[in-house]
Amino acid sequence: MITNIDTIRDTARLDNEADRITAMFMGRTDATTGLWFPVQKMTWTRQNHEYVNCTTVFTKGAKKLEELHPEIPNLVTFGSLEQVFQYKDIYSCGWSNRLPVNRDPDPQILKYLGLDSDAPLDPILYAERSGGYRHGDRRDLFPEVQADEQGNYNFVFRNVAKSQFTTANRPELHSFQVGEAVTASMVEGKIKLNCQGYDLGSAPPYLILVFQSVSYSSEKIVLCSHLSGNRG
Repeated sequence: MITNIDTIRDTARLDNEADRITAMFMGRTDATTGLWFPVQKMTWTRQNHEYVNCTTVFTKGAKKLEELHPEIPNLVTFGSLEQVFQYKDIYSCGWSNRLPVNRDPDPQILKYLGLDSDAPLDPILYAERSGGYRHGDRRDLFPEVQADEQGNYNFVFRNVAKSQFTTANRPELHSFQVGEAVTASMVEGKIKLNCQGYDLGSAPPYLILVFQSVSYSSEKIVLCSHLSGNRG
């Protein structure tokens, strides 16, 4: 079940949410084949709500992506899969341009992500729910999470749509309630989401392997928040 992000407002709850994320990955969609690969992983030490001693390494997905394109040497790894990149903190890490650490996000986006509280913005929670800032490329960020006390792995994410939802042309969005079941199904290589017969776009690509390895029922995916305003 996906956590209801509408209830996560106070600092303590946000802190607990961040603690369940043990690492972040960077994924990349191949422009030629449309296949998606996790290519890098970042770990850290969390001290006093700050992310320090950040380390990034390449994953096996980077090797697989490069093997698809032998005509482009060092497409992802810049020469070696064994390279390790170390940074003092998240503000100086190689992914800082994809995180809200040196540039504030749109306040309206924070509202949709359930992060519009008085608590300081946690960059890892932002990246988990949004996929990180985009830079005209095919990369996105996604979390590694630990199981909760019931053994469930909870992922919180923003739906991926071909175009932005607007309540002006999608009045049915107002009828959805937090906690409603969302049906998920594989369609043309994507996890399509549907609520009450209405298309809600698709889940991020990192969830495809999870979806394929688990027998999902509609009760295991719930609507986290209303899609409102001019963006969904």
